[in-house]
Amino acid sequence: MNTTLSDYLKKIPPDTCFYRYERYSSRPQLKDKGQSSSMEKFIEEYSIDSSRIILMKTVTMGTRTNSLWDNLKDDSIIICTEMSRISRSLVDFLNLISDFKKRGISIIFTYDLVNSILLSKNSKGERVEEINPNLNLILGIKGLILQYQREFIKKRTEEGLKAWQARLGVVGLKEFYKNRTPRSTDLNKILGTEDLKFIENKLKEGVTKIYLYNHHYKNRMCLAKFSKQLLKANLRSYRS
Repeated sequence: MNTTLSDYLKKIPPDTCFYRYERYSSRPQLKDKGQSSSMEKFIEEYSIDSSRIILMKTVTMGTRTNSLWDNLKDDSIIICTEMSRISRSLVDFLNLISDFKKRGISIIFTYDLVNSILLSKNSKGERVEEINPNLNLILGIKGLILQYQREFIKKRTEEGLKAWQARLGVVGLKEFYKNRTPRSTDLNKILGTEDLKFIENKLKEGVTKIYLYNHHYKNRMCLAKFSKQLLKANLRSYRS
């Protein structure tokens, strides 16, 4: 256990509000319990009263999260796993940290406790940083790395999307789904009797709907349509 962090948490006011912040880039990532389990372990290890914790969970899907911070209480503490959960943009991150420092908002990184941003008030009532005197340098370096990763991921995604669209001969996802999804809503025309029997048997064997879609029906309809048709066929009791 980090003794310095323990001392800091012991001396904060008893009415200090904690925000447990989980940020996911897409909905499938919600199944990954890495963020939540790390924070739960931290909360238990440092004996933080759960009644003082407010859960903030968001799926950004590429959107900015700056507006989330406007309603945070001053002199509160954010608990998250790492810097990338706050922002992968160096400029955004530094601006947020500057704002947090003015408002006395501390950040605890459960994956990197030694580089947490901890603020307290001195005898003059001024907010001061604790634990790591070289924190600004470390945050700047890590911020540059995160921004590089962000730009690299974005570039690779755009290249992959262009190559995918070139192979399909269509422009944009909307056009792709329009061409791929059957217009008929008649279940027998979209999924015939043999298909439904095959799906039902596979689901009973424990195969998931996502697996079936990816390996057997992806070229015939979009996932939303596939799931909708399974519901119509009363195949809803199996795993999704």
